[in-house]
Amino acid sequence: MGDAAVQKERVSAEQVGAMRAVSIAQVLGTDMKKHFDITSRFQMLLKCADIGHLAAAPALHRRWAYQLEEEFFRQGDQERVLGLPVSPLMDRNLRGGMTKSQVGFFSIVGIPQFKAMTDLFEDANQMLEGVLENYHRWEAAAAAAGL
Repeated sequence: MGDAAVQKERVSAEQVGAMRAVSIAQVLGTDMKKHFDITSRFQMLLKCADIGHLAAAPALHRRWAYQLEEEFFRQGDQERVLGLPVSPLMDRNLRGGMTKSQVGFFSIVGIPQFKAMTDLFEDANQMLEGVLENYHRWEAAAAAAGL
């Protein structure tokens, strides 16, 4: 018997069916409609990862937020030194600082982004809950500061 005949005898009909199913799945996986859906979901995940500290435990989130604020303020300080107009959110001399900006950032960017993610990934609901908890803390802080 030739090599092809020997190989044919070693592969069962069940194995051929399984290999065929995998091959079909791989070809369908290249379908451009699915490609754009997968790409959109991946971009959603990257965006949420970029602002993921919004969903972190409150103490960790505040630490991240204040580190980012300080980074922004340093940029504003540098702009001031260079005689440039200070960019929005980067002026440490303005009242409200992080407390004021976080409420807006959560409302406009964070909450909608994480809500959209939970629409695609139900298991991400716990992250949205973390975002909402931190948002409510910033809201309370802004109210207490009269902002």
